[in-house]
Amino acid sequence: MSIRDAELYQRLFDYAERCVEPTDTVRADVLTGLDHADSEVRDQAREAAASCMNDAMAADLLALLHDKGASDTARAAAAITFGPALELSDEDMSLGDFDLAPLSAERVGEVQLVLRALHEDGAEVELVRRRALEAGVRGMGQWQAPAAESAWATGEPAWQMTALLCAGYLQGFEDTIMAGLRSPDHGVVCEAIYAAVESELGRAGDPILRLAQMDDAGDLRLHAIRAVGRLRPEGAFDALDTLTRDPDADIQAVAQEAMEEMLFAQGLESGLLDDMDRMDD
Repeated sequence: MSIRDAELYQRLFDYAERCVEPTDTVRADVLTGLDHADSEVRDQAREAAASCMNDAMAADLLALLHDKGASDTARAAAAITFGPALELSDEDMSLGDFDLAPLSAERVGEVQLVLRALHEDGAEVELVRRRALEAGVRGMGQWQAPAAESAWATGEPAWQMTALLCAGYLQGFEDTIMAGLRSPDHGVVCEAIYAAVESELGRAGDPILRLAQMDDAGDLRLHAIRAVGRLRPEGAFDALDTLTRDPDADIQAVAQEAMEEMLFAQGLESGLLDDMDRMDD
């Protein structure tokens, strides 16, 4: 990474950490970062945009989405960047906290219309279409569930990964997640694991536990071990305890983290139950 690129990366990192006001300079740096050749800079630009999001930042990202002369990478990055802001805005507005929402209700509606139009445009670049759906599902609407169903039905791994990402935010996709865990494609299985955790799908715990114990599962094994700590299927503690003594140091570390997370969650639940019992007394 050149000195100039490193300086841009650092500025973007600072914007994200401090949630700064998105001035013209900040927004210009974000747009530059989203179109950068280095994936680390692009990722940091997305984080900065998400942290500093407001209606002005959203307007710049929408303009980038409409710019067919921009690179596919930049437009796809702009689309997915909307996800966290849509989720936070809908949550805040549902609680009546309109002043806390990153985006105004009008801007949320505009963003969703654009994302839906991009996704449904068959002539649009596939990556942009996928990212539009992956961002749109983070907000409220009626179009995302049918779109996710259609994405899964294509049978194409890339689209199925998008469908599974959506499944973590939607109701009624439990069977899709279970099917994803049986896929021969590792990327699809990985997204299915994430979706199972996000949707707290208890019946996914057993197959994920089996995956966590498979020596030939590759990188998927680490994702499965982390998920076991969250889903806590029967036998999870003993399995994780065994994995903390695995010859592979990475497996040891991830299993230890998963076991600590599981015990912490169980402790919280136990404390809540004790508090409820005392209230009943």
